[in-house]
Amino acid sequence: MANNIALHEVFLDKLDEMYARESLTSILDTGLIDSKTQTGKKFMIDKMELSGLADYDRNTGYAQGDVTITQEEVDPDYDRGRKFSVDVMDDLETGYIAFGKLGAEFERTKVIPEVDAYRFSKYAQAAGKTATETITGENVLSALEAAEAHLIDAEVPTTGNILFVSAEVYGAMKQKAGNRLGTWTDTTINRNIESFDTMPVVVVPKG
Repeated sequence: MANNIALHEVFLDKLDEMYARESLTSILDTGLIDSKTQTGKKFMIDKMELSGLADYDRNTGYAQGDVTITQEEVDPDYDRGRKFSVDVMDDLETGYIAFGKLGAEFERTKVIPEVDAYRFSKYAQAAGKTATETITGENVLSALEAAEAHLIDAEVPTTGNILFVSAEVYGAMKQKAGNRLGTWTDTTINRNIESFDTMPVVVVPKG
């Protein structure tokens, strides 16, 4: 018996929600990709070019600027997948759990970790500045400040930046963070670092 394709569509939104919740890199997803092409072998990315400033003439006024909006066709270098077959009656008799649990577990344990790992590897390859010394509690702040300075010099906007760190770097950061108590009667020590210089901190597992 053939699979019920409509059944897959019912769970698709839930799988998308799981991806957005579980993936460490989903926060970086862009809306610049044309939604009509993102499921094909090739997809289109919107590109915009603007003219810079020009001298103002008091007789003729402003110099005319040009705006160019194009779409760049990109052929992805990453094409992976897996096919599972679930009999429609098996799914119906389990209250739609068979396919739902299969899809959710596959997404959580196989798809999301691989996508995150691939993306981080590409980000690292494209990094304009890398730290060569071992990061410790003594030099972690100077390393982070050097990275921030590099972004500022590269004219990267300071808003919307996110700090992804390994567990080792996060531990080094906590060594330099003061122990924070909730109240004077609270004996709980909280060293969680939720943000650094207004950048949300996301800890990335080594795997």
